[in-house]
Amino acid sequence: MLNTDRLTVRPFAPEMAEALSRLSVEADNRRFLPDEVWETPEAAARVIDLFMDEYQYDRGPLVYAVTLPDGTYIGHVEAAVTSDGCWEAGVHIGADYGGRGYGAEALGVFLPWICDRLALDEILGICVEENIASWKTLEKCGFQLEFRGEGRYQGFLRPIRRYVWRPASQIDIDVFWQDFVRREGLHPRTPYKEAFCFDESDAGERLLGLVLDGRKTATCSSMEYWKWLEETPPEPGDFSIITDRAGCPRCVIETMEVHPAALNAVPWELARLEGEDECLESWRQKHNAWFAEEARRLRYDFREDQEVILEVFEVVWKG
Repeated sequence: MLNTDRLTVRPFAPEMAEALSRLSVEADNRRFLPDEVWETPEAAARVIDLFMDEYQYDRGPLVYAVTLPDGTYIGHVEAAVTSDGCWEAGVHIGADYGGRGYGAEALGVFLPWICDRLALDEILGICVEENIASWKTLEKCGFQLEFRGEGRYQGFLRPIRRYVWRPASQIDIDVFWQDFVRREGLHPRTPYKEAFCFDESDAGERLLGLVLDGRKTATCSSMEYWKWLEETPPEPGDFSIITDRAGCPRCVIETMEVHPAALNAVPWELARLEGEDECLESWRQKHNAWFAEEARRLRYDFREDQEVILEVFEVVWKG
């Protein structure tokens, strides 16, 4: 068994069949992982028997339950072989337990263990582009984006993201974070909200440069985005790690202020803190285009007066 402060990753047991079936038929699971839907406890029980049989082998799929300290089943993590012979990791947490970081926590403890067991130098993470919660979890665990575009997923060609995780990637982030925690005299278990890069393109690297130069001290996100992730928006006092597109940690930021506003009512004194535009009109044109595209991906109706969050931050550590 693998333990964190909040979770246990453990082998499946027959008594988990009803919970596995119940979580597998949730809407998002049907939508994104239709081959992992088991309509009845009897069907789930048969699958659990297969999971348990596979534990003695290293051929996969290797699927393990995620439980709370009281034994409540809340999801699973897995490693399976893809059609081209590579190993892929995945995690599913039930909707009732979403938005609490359980997926990243379970996957974070599972990855080093499974890579050590299978003697893997790397493991993939693959998800459809529109499943933002999934790829944000992968990124939080230190996966690096390898490919973005059309690819085969669940038997169909769809826009996908393919990530790769190598043990050193998360180690680098954890070491970086602990260096900061020690320097600041914080409790060793102080969490960070997320580790992220702005974008895998040259534009993302340019934004990182603006942050490191002190010219970008704010960023903007939509409330719809946070609802989709089932997470709370940033709050003053939150810490996050910004990485470059290779996944290397570059700085720690602290959220200093949070300003909710309608997109078309964001004042220039806040917009200019993003450091990307010379006037409010330019800022609005770029952000309207950005959020319109986000709305298409997340399937919500874009409005110029939709609520956004202006997050003002400060770089507090560059390593």
